[in-house]
Amino acid sequence: MPQEITRHHLDVGGRRVHYRRTGQGPPVMMLHESPRSSVALLALMAYGPRDVTMLAFDTPGNGLSEPLALAKPDAGDYGDALAATLDALHVPRAVVYGTHTGAAIGVALACRHPQRVARLVLDGIGVFDAAERAQVLDSYLPPFVPTVDGTHLAWLWARVRDQMMFFPWNHRGTGARLWRPLPQPEALHALAMDMLMAGDAYRAPYIAAFCAQPAQELQHVTVPTLVAARQDDVLLPHLARLPALPPHIRSEHLSADRALWGARLWAELRQGAAGLPDAPPTLDSPLPAARLGDTLVGAAGRRIHLRGAMGGAGGRPLVWLHPSPGGARGMDRQLQPHVGRRPVIAPDLPGHGESDDFGGDPHTALLALHETLRSIGIDEADICGEGLGGALAQMLCAAYPARYSAGSFQAPSQAPRTGVPAPPALQSRADGGHLAAAWLHARDEAILGPWWSRKPGDRHDFGDALDVDTIHRRCIEYLKEAPSAAALRTA
Repeated sequence: MPQEITRHHLDVGGRRVHYRRTGQGPPVMMLHESPRSSVALLALMAYGPRDVTMLAFDTPGNGLSEPLALAKPDAGDYGDALAATLDALHVPRAVVYGTHTGAAIGVALACRHPQRVARLVLDGIGVFDAAERAQVLDSYLPPFVPTVDGTHLAWLWARVRDQMMFFPWNHRGTGARLWRPLPQPEALHALAMDMLMAGDAYRAPYIAAFCAQPAQELQHVTVPTLVAARQDDVLLPHLARLPALPPHIRSEHLSADRALWGARLWAELRQGAAGLPDAPPTLDSPLPAARLGDTLVGAAGRRIHLRGAMGGAGGRPLVWLHPSPGGARGMDRQLQPHVGRRPVIAPDLPGHGESDDFGGDPHTALLALHETLRSIGIDEADICGEGLGGALAQMLCAAYPARYSAGSFQAPSQAPRTGVPAPPALQSRADGGHLAAAWLHARDEAILGPWWSRKPGDRHDFGDALDVDTIHRRCIEYLKEAPSAAALRTA
């Protein structure tokens, strides 16, 4: 049976870091490839040993971790950021596992902070010559910028598919063909979502990895190290590019069978962790005071994601409940004007965004929201909402009139009218059509108003131009939602 993996947010020098954790014992730090997030490590974590603590971090700029405040960070900068993260977690020393980009960052960490690394396990590492590096930097990493017509999503889906069929993905010829089955649409969707979450920030860790020079850097690694790659890894041939290595650094080809591969990795990682003290208890940082940030809190045995800022203690807290489809990260425009003046919070409704699925019962959702607010010290608040969020805001005010009151600028909410089509169901499709459906829905809401209120005579003012950034955020949240979200909308 897979073990439970929890998610957390940590403040590291004013930058939010998102990580996953499971197991109990000595710490094993896990670093993913680009352009992924720690989602890519879930399978390896779920069936790993229970007697180590696995800590899988979203690389800065990927997943839900904020990027480094550097124009062109290199692998050393990412290594320094990891050392600072270990400081914030009160972990003095850990075993480090890294794959692809994560491997390049792991080498940098071991070179610059050898006292923090008990053992280094590199699962596929790129060793590129100058010509290959120049070619990659010229064409492998084009900017990823949302377009008002949504054509960036068609490019994204083609890029995701090509990455599974060619290496490099942009050299679409027989010589670059990867002779393996194309993953199922759900797996392609997970990769596409990681790129959507990162946006144009996906390029920075990639560039750092391509510019790293592990053939030279490994000569300076002093900790026990395994440099390996699976038989089906596109970087397997790069092991042969490494020069003779010091005796404490070993090289190994791993089985393409996922069970055998995982077993071999965990045997190495557990051996390296032997003798290390157990990882300290889990840490979650609260919402920041003076800027918008993210955290996860417990409610009814599950987790609710919050976005907001807790500064302005003299003002009455303001809670915004988002529409559905939608999510908290699409509410920044509503929250930002109040940051510093009063605490502002936007929860992801149950089954939406990064919140766990609580089922489609609105009363369960109501209790989860109430418990969430109390858990962060909010006993009274003004509640505003849109769509489903507006309906839940009214329910909260009715259920707890001494605690919650309707905000003066609350958007009107209405139940869907009979005969009005619901938002499209977004089952992952092999042709990526679900991405276009989500974009057009978010775009239409920006132009026409909420999906349940689109009469020909309705007028919906949106200014002189569409807010593409907000449409992009709401599209992403729509693509994240759990199946229960549709049930909650119509309950």
